[in-house]
Amino acid sequence: MLIVFLLLNVLVVLLCIVLRYSPAVFPYAVPFPISPDAAGWLAGLTVVVAAYAVHRIWKRPEIRRPLAELLLIFPPLFWLIWMRIPPDPSRPVEWAPFGTLFAALFILFYADRNNRRLWGINRQEFRRAARYLAFPTLIMALAPVVAAVFVGTELQPANAVVGFLTYPLYAFAQLLLFLVFPVRRFRQITGSRTEAVMALAGLFALLHWPNGITMLCGFIAMAVWALAYLRHPNLYAVALSMGFAAVLYTQVLPDRLTNHVRVGPNYVYTRMASARPQERWKAAGRLVRLSGSPESDSGRDEEFVMKMYDGLLDRAPAPDRLNFWVKIASEFGRPNTLHSFLRSSDFKPRGFREWRPPLTSSLDFQGSLDELKLGDAGIHLSGWAADVKTGELPESIAVFVNGERAESERFLVPRMDVADFFGLPSLERAGFLIKVSTGNFPPASPCEVRLFAVSRDRIPMELGYIGTHKFTLPNSD
Repeated sequence: MLIVFLLLNVLVVLLCIVLRYSPAVFPYAVPFPISPDAAGWLAGLTVVVAAYAVHRIWKRPEIRRPLAELLLIFPPLFWLIWMRIPPDPSRPVEWAPFGTLFAALFILFYADRNNRRLWGINRQEFRRAARYLAFPTLIMALAPVVAAVFVGTELQPANAVVGFLTYPLYAFAQLLLFLVFPVRRFRQITGSRTEAVMALAGLFALLHWPNGITMLCGFIAMAVWALAYLRHPNLYAVALSMGFAAVLYTQVLPDRLTNHVRVGPNYVYTRMASARPQERWKAAGRLVRLSGSPESDSGRDEEFVMKMYDGLLDRAPAPDRLNFWVKIASEFGRPNTLHSFLRSSDFKPRGFREWRPPLTSSLDFQGSLDELKLGDAGIHLSGWAADVKTGELPESIAVFVNGERAESERFLVPRMDVADFFGLPSLERAGFLIKVSTGNFPPASPCEVRLFAVSRDRIPMELGYIGTHKFTLPNSD
């Protein structure tokens, strides 16, 4: 019965993903290779199994209330995570569903206050629980340390110390929702401890969807914590174990392995932008109907851009954006254009009101246009651009004004502030001063400038903009 309940929550997550994301984005919203069609079949199977479970529940009235309370909290919780995050801060009404869910959870805890001794929020069983968890916690702590010997580490001691002091509080809040609340209701539904542990571990793993490695580690860890809690119900001991293990996992292992421990909707597009261009082309080519290989695709660049917009954003591009990306595709190639588009200011995914491209990808080029000046001889653009992991400078910086490629002259400028910030002396030469002639642009007209750092592999990545990147040429009269 509990496994059906777990599958129902998986179904909710899959349905939300199908509703929220376009087909080309779908592979990056799931932790395992599965097509939308296969997800649909899985959803249908889950519905059939759930219908059979409802039939069985009808014959067992004693489990209706605990199951109803579980259904009141967890499916809406996953729906909110995948359909309402991030809420619009300018619209307080969008916070109402979160407040309603929190109120429902508070009421259910309050109604169960007579059994609060069974919650494990006391000193009873602390020593037994701590002893029981000592060896598993040691194993969970040693695992990332040993792995770091082979894969490297990005440990920052100061962050680790702060994590050890604060994470147990966060762990305590998570455990109230994913351990204390469901465990008593699970035990009312089934007498099987194994089924209860598997369901608890599955729910906790589902919280970390679609980060596969974090889901796996979370499933194993929660199985241990749930088993300890069922034997010796003490939440303090479990929270300390969870805090200690989680801090070592997040701080010791490199981000490239844990994927920055990002989860949920915020991880989907970060994961997509971090994929290699050829890998992304393969996925997009299958799902966005881009035929053939990048080099052999016989379609026009215009057709490619139309499909890219339709497959990734479910809409057609505006005429000026269509012309702009056609120019990018013709100059840099389609795989690189796809990579560039996902890192650009034009890529605003459905469901993200304030989307900002991730700062990391398979290439870690970052940079910004810091200042734009209008002079008699043209436009002067100053800023910086570099691969902040390797210190590599871009081969060139492509300048577009109103979507048109502009002839420009680039000069390297010292930027000690950038080198000091990232701790790479080679970034001292990351600064640039670019001069663009305005002779080809009409006066007294609004203009928009966009800068792309071009890597050795001919991948253009748009820089950020500090302040404005729009201007109006003065009238020559």
